[in-house]
Amino acid sequence: MRSIEMTVTTTPTKSDIIRTKNVHLENKAAINSVSIYVGWSETEQAAGLDTDFKELKVGEMIFFSSEKKQILRVWAKTLSGTATLSITGSDGSINKPAADASRLAWYDRNPVSVIKWWGMQDVAPHFSTQRWTYTVPTSKKAYIENVNAMAVRTVVATTVGRVCDYVVYYPSGGGSLWLTEAEFIKNAVGDSDKNNIACPITMLVGDTVTGFTSDDSTAGTVDHFLMAKITEFDV
Repeated sequence: MRSIEMTVTTTPTKSDIIRTKNVHLENKAAINSVSIYVGWSETEQAAGLDTDFKELKVGEMIFFSSEKKQILRVWAKTLSGTATLSITGSDGSINKPAADASRLAWYDRNPVSVIKWWGMQDVAPHFSTQRWTYTVPTSKKAYIENVNAMAVRTVVATTVGRVCDYVVYYPSGGGSLWLTEAEFIKNAVGDSDKNNIACPITMLVGDTVTGFTSDDSTAGTVDHFLMAKITEFDV
C-alpha cells in the first residue's frame, strides 16, 4: 500500500493522475467524507466522458471497475483539513502530488556541516570511554552521512584483549543502533582494523550519536580514531 497526503477543501483540489485499483481514506482531521472524482483524463473529464463519482467515508475502501481509471480531483464535504489517501497502484507505482513550492529542500534550510572527530596515538588499555557525542538541537533535524573508526596496535600487550572503537546512534524514543566499529584481538605491532561507512540516517530532535573506544588488554598501546560527518538543518 502506498500513501499520498494532500490538503482537501470545500473547493476541488487536484491530485496528480494516479492509475489505481482502490482507495482508502485515513482520517487525519475533522473530515467526515470526501468525494472522489474518477476519469480517464482531464480532457475527457471536462467533456464529461467516461466519468464516475465515488463518495468515500472515513475508514471505507472503494474499488473501481477498471484498473485504468485515474483519480483526478478530491473534495472535502466538511471543514478544510488534511486527509491521507492510501493508494494501491495497478503497476506498483504512484505519482505523488507536486511538493509545496514554498517549502525549501532540506539542504537549503540553513544547513550546517558538523564534524565529530577524536584521535590519539599510543593510548593505554581502558574501559569503554565516550570520546565525542552529538545531539540534534531543538528545531533542527540532521543527516548522519558518514562514520569512520580505526584502531592500530603500536605496542604489544602482555595479555592481549579486545580492542574496539565504535559509533552508536541513540534515537530519542529509545533503543540504539551500532553504525560502525573497528575491532580486533591481535597482538602484533601494526595489527589494525578500520571501517568507513556511508550511513544516510535521518536524526530528529533529541537523537544522539556517540563515539567510543575501549581496550581490554593488559599493557601495550593502540592508536584510536573516530569520526562522523553530519549535516544539520532547520525542521
